[in-house]
Amino acid sequence: MLGLRLEGRTYQYIADKASLSRQRIQQILSPPKKTRELIVTKYGGHCCDCNIWVGESGHIHHKNTNGEDYQDQVNLVLLCPSCHLKRHKPSPKYKCLQCNQPIRHGMFCNNECYHIYHSTALICSECGGSFTILKSYAKARKDRNKLGLIFCTQICLGKHMGKAYGFAKHPENTAGSRKAGVSKYEYLFPEINARLMGGERFYTIARDLGIPKGSVTMVQCQVRGR
Repeated sequence: MLGLRLEGRTYQYIADKASLSRQRIQQILSPPKKTRELIVTKYGGHCCDCNIWVGESGHIHHKNTNGEDYQDQVNLVLLCPSCHLKRHKPSPKYKCLQCNQPIRHGMFCNNECYHIYHSTALICSECGGSFTILKSYAKARKDRNKLGLIFCTQICLGKHMGKAYGFAKHPENTAGSRKAGVSKYEYLFPEINARLMGGERFYTIARDLGIPKGSVTMVQCQVRGR
């Protein structure tokens, strides 16, 4: 059994070979009682890693398991159960992509690192302010906009749409009428009326004349109100 342990085999491996429990193998291969008492006295009953007092109930840890000095005092240290477990845990194989901290699995240690890594700083096309957004959301927004514009809030989007399609309030119109917003299409009103008299649908006419969809309803109201 000691030979297998010196080869670096685990207690569980040796237990399976000997048809015994892992705990029994650990008891058999543990240092003698006198050696254990010397180690406890050497460290004053305190864990050599966290310095917590454990006394006789502490665990004896073998620093090197591949040598002839397996049971020598220089190879033994006193540990608390928690620190002993940490010593035997495998070292993390992965690191967080954002903070570079070691992790057991995955790519990020927490949601905050995930959002920071996948976020990007952008400039609002309307107000010029800087804002942070997930890269996937930013790409989706830009893909929906043929001009590649992006806005920080729905308010900025509404302001831009108002300027682009003439929905903004006229400075002289305190009542908020949108007549000034559709005035640029007034030169088309005679043609629209003539085609309406010919039985064509208003939306077909608006499409042929290049009137934006957002302005169709208001232009229609203006034409009917003349």
